[in-house]
Amino acid sequence: MYFQIRINMQTHYGLQEKDTEYTYTYDITEEITAFRHIIRDLKYLQHHSLTTLSNKPLDSNILHFSEHAQNNKESHYTHITTNKLSSRLKHTPIFIFYEQREKHMNIANKTKAEISTHI
Repeated sequence: MYFQIRINMQTHYGLQEKDTEYTYTYDITEEITAFRHIIRDLKYLQHHSLTTLSNKPLDSNILHFSEHAQNNKESHYTHITTNKLSSRLKHTPIFIFYEQREKHMNIANKTKAEISTHI
């Protein structure tokens, strides 16, 4: 019964059996670029609060994620070329959620050494 319904639906809608040897992916790069262009032109991200789909607030610096990551990468390369490989460099954190920034900046979560360097 199911088999007959499936054949009728395929015939009616002009569908074919799926091909296990070939998978087609749609190239939607032009649509993505157009969407990004619209978002930039509307300055949507500058005028709306940044939240996840579940309304969890995002950190405002997430808009500059690429720049922060690039700066951290460059500072890492500079550090390893001028210092011993065993030395550690603390990178500028990149926060995704506003809560993460609050927790990181909260003085109660800092060590005495970290507080003394900021003073």
